[in-house]
Amino acid sequence: MDAREIFSQRVKQLRLSKGVSQQQVADALGITKPGYQNYEYGRKTPSFAVLPLLADFFDVSTDYLLGRSDDPHLPRMDDETRSLFLALKALKETHGAAK
Repeated sequence: MDAREIFSQRVKQLRLSKGVSQQQVADALGITKPGYQNYEYGRKTPSFAVLPLLADFFDVSTDYLLGRSDDPHLPRMDDETRSLFLALKALKETHGAAK
C-alpha cells in the first residue's frame, strides 16, 4: 500500500470515528467539501498548510496521517524541544564538517 492510500484510509477512518461529516471537516479546514473528498478518495494530498490542520483536527500526528508511524499520538515538539533539536543538528553538522 502506498503513502497516498494509507493517508486516504486514515483520514476517512478518523473522520468516521469522530462522527463528523466530510462537510464539517472541510469547514474546519477552510476548504471545500470536494477538496476534502479528494483526500479521502486518494485523488490528492493536502498542502503543507492543510496537513497540520488535519492533524490538529483529528488530534493525531502528521507522521500518523502520512503512514510514517502507526502510533497516532506521537509526542509533538514544543518550541523549546524544537530549538534543542535544531541546535544539536547544527552541532552535529559542524562537528561532521570538521572531520
